Amino acid sequence: MTIPDLSILVGPYTRLTLAINAAIRTHRAAMAASGVVALPTRGASPLARALALGPGTGEERWATFLEALPAAAEKPVFLSALNFLGAPAAAISARDLFPGAEELFTGLAGALTTPSRLVIGIEPLHCFFVASASDALAARVSKTGWEALYEISWADLVEEILNCFPGAETIVVTPESGMLRPGQLSETLFGLAGQAIPSRAFQDAHLTTEGRAALSQIAPEHASEPTLRELFERLGNVPEREVLASRFGIDRLTSTLLTQRFDEDVERFSAMAGVRLL
Repeated sequence: MTIPDLSILVGPYTRLTLAINAAIRTHRAAMAASGVVALPTRGASPLARALALGPGTGEERWATFLEALPAAAEKPVFLSALNFLGAPAAAISARDLFPGAEELFTGLAGALTTPSRLVIGIEPLHCFFVASASDALAARVSKTGWEALYEISWADLVEEILNCFPGAETIVVTPESGMLRPGQLSETLFGLAGQAIPSRAFQDAHLTTEGRAALSQIAPEHASEPTLRELFERLGNVPEREVLASRFGIDRLTSTLLTQRFDEDVERFSAMAGVRLL
């Protein structure tokens, strides 16, 4: 499968994006041998943010990028830039999920002249809060009313990407992408280099310890989407209600509403030209 010259996973911290980043850290040498230069977030986030917000014109920022990563002139590059939108502690301000996103994507669009693709990971908002593991974000969420949380939309953020960066392909990855279709996810993101990443790298991130043990008992030929979906629904590592209540001030009704809001956003993606939902 052909992939663009440059792909940037712009984050944020979700169970799946963290798993993708961990897989890149572990398997980047094998991926490079298969023709893809993949960088985990420690190196990728500063490069991506410099492309968007660094000094100079877009052309000058691209030249600086190529100087820092010469391999980009020869092989497809995948930047796992989980902090591109900012650290988790910076999320949510005035009912805006990621303040400053418009400036970042506009700057990035002005620097890239090569075929490119943006990848964004989403999940129900309360799951994102837990995955982020940020005390500052938890404190902010606990002081935010459910009405304000319900107004926050992943689809609005993706529309902002489309408006600022109409020339880029946009891929949205969800928990289902990693749990039910890990092989398709790897191939879409990394082409043949995705074969270096085992399916469990993405599936385990969405299962409890008991769920991982149960998955080990399922023969590959029996691991159909319905079977995996049932396992995910029974033994998925969703946030515990006690943790949501004590750490984030989110009760059962609010988490249900946030899940419904997420489902509505996913529906909106199907009508967005230029968006591929995995």
